[in-house]
Amino acid sequence: VVVVYKLDRLTRSMRDFPVLIDFLAQHKVTLVCITENFSTKDAVGRMTLNMMMTFAQFERELAVDRVRDKMLASKKKGLWMHGIPPLGYDVKDRRLVINHAEAAQVRMIFRRLIETESILTVVNDMRGLGYQSKSWTTRDDKVREPQPHDRSTIQKILHNRTYLGELEHLDQYFKECHPPIIEVAVWGQVHAMLGKN
Repeated sequence: VVVVYKLDRLTRSMRDFPVLIDFLAQHKVTLVCITENFSTKDAVGRMTLNMMMTFAQFERELAVDRVRDKMLASKKKGLWMHGIPPLGYDVKDRRLVINHAEAAQVRMIFRRLIETESILTVVNDMRGLGYQSKSWTTRDDKVREPQPHDRSTIQKILHNRTYLGELEHLDQYFKECHPPIIEVAVWGQVHAMLGKN
């Protein structure tokens, strides 16, 4: 016997449900739902079950749409919705505010790339100065320890449009959401260089 509290706790996919029911039937397993009465022994019971699954999938898709719409509306207002902010920013009242010590590090990374035209040199410079990735404490007091910069963290910083004061949602960018750390001209210069490489 497989016991579920509600049918939508088992699955909410109309595509997966018949396969799952067939699999249970092949292995002589009975499906029992604590809060919903149904029987798969007759045509009416199977039809009822399919209708219940249709509504469960519909409810899940509506919830996904609502979350997507809420994220979009929040980002248009400039609210931070991502969890850990990027190096150079802290979160205050759900908005990004500049962390000046970290912002100086971000500006130096962009400036050094323009001067040296080498990501490897930038990585070595940042390590030599003792610069590290962001330290962050979650709401439940888990600490994300800072790590020395490597090629990957430098690349992420150089490609993060948040430093222009923008917030990203899927393939859209919303401008002037928070104070920028990097000027548009500096961003353009760096990305022209990255494009050549």
